[in-house]
Amino acid sequence: APLPAASAAPLARPPRILVRRTTPSAAACFGRPASELFSLRDDTALQRGTRLHEALRRIVWLDPAAPQPPGLAPEELDLTAPSAFRDALKRPADATGLWRERSFELLADDVWMSGTFDRVVFRSAADGRSAEIFDFKTNRRRSNESQAAFAQRLADTYAAQMADYRRALARLTSLPEAAIRCTLLLTETRQAVPLAPKPCGAALPT
Repeated sequence: APLPAASAAPLARPPRILVRRTTPSAAACFGRPASELFSLRDDTALQRGTRLHEALRRIVWLDPAAPQPPGLAPEELDLTAPSAFRDALKRPADATGLWRERSFELLADDVWMSGTFDRVVFRSAADGRSAEIFDFKTNRRRSNESQAAFAQRLADTYAAQMADYRRALARLTSLPEAAIRCTLLLTETRQAVPLAPKPCGAALPT
């Protein structure tokens, strides 16, 4: 007797994995007034920011004997005068490595993060390895805004972005997040603004 025909079982499809893409810099746009995002000065500010970033990314370590690097106009950023910004570009005695304009792509927990570190300094001391992420900000002060208020405004604006950078660097280097500091370098006032750890926007796992 002929064997009964086997019933065709439907092929099981693997579950679809949805990957959400995020960029740390996008977090800085949220919570800002439209007047800051779409002002008539945007194009000029963008060109200025591009020039400054291009000049700053070429600095390996600032030479104390020649603190004004070639290609960096003193009227846009004077590094000959003492400042926290200038000190941040000097080589620390315990420095073991330096990243400049280092782009990254990272997939974790169905989150695809892409971004660029402006500057990362790696250190090694008796208490272990550490790193500091420096991010150049070319924002301008508002009318009658004090330096302290300006620094606080930018710290609030970019806290989520830098928290994402901290978590990304931890995953890329196997450093604990507690060993990674984040600092904004403000070209407008030559300030160095350290940021305390805060919840990140992309929620990468530790």
